Amino acid sequence: MEQEEIEWRFKRREPVEGLAFLLNDSVEVVTGPHRGATGSVIGVHLLPPEPIYVVELGNGQDARLAQSELVGAGADGGLADLQRWYSARCNGDWEHDFGISITTLDNPGWSVDIQLAKTELADVAFDEIDRRVSDREWMVCRVREQVFEGRGGPHMLGAIIHAFLHWATATSVSTMKTNDPDE
Repeated sequence: MEQEEIEWRFKRREPVEGLAFLLNDSVEVVTGPHRGATGSVIGVHLLPPEPIYVVELGNGQDARLAQSELVGAGADGGLADLQRWYSARCNGDWEHDFGISITTLDNPGWSVDIQLAKTELADVAFDEIDRRVSDREWMVCRVREQVFEGRGGPHMLGAIIHAFLHWATATSVSTMKTNDPDE
């Protein structure tokens, strides 16, 4: 495939063999000086031996990072998992009074509220997360009055959803082990 076609597909978010990420995918840096930073893919260069992405980091700076330095920040997979979590609680009653809201903040950023009433998470303790790297890369998550509240910078939506799902999954696994008659 020619470089021109690869770039055309990349920009239209069509699958490209050898590319793990496409335009606007949320990523987290797992190695090097930017380790732990999150951002959004804004460009790609196919240089041997692996693709190099241009990533706009949460602090507003651009970085050129190899594919092996990145993992998906969970925006796409996390969103699908959040949809499954929500759908599993819809029983003809719960969804009429409770649910999930995702909105934007004007500073800029994201606000995620997930109502926990009448779910297995309603009375489960949550260790508050307060991570502030910069004005654009920050995240605060807590549970208050049976509502998971996640707030974060403009590239942190995937991280907020991931924090909720990690807690929900860990809680479900812990509950299953406690209720397992074989243990």
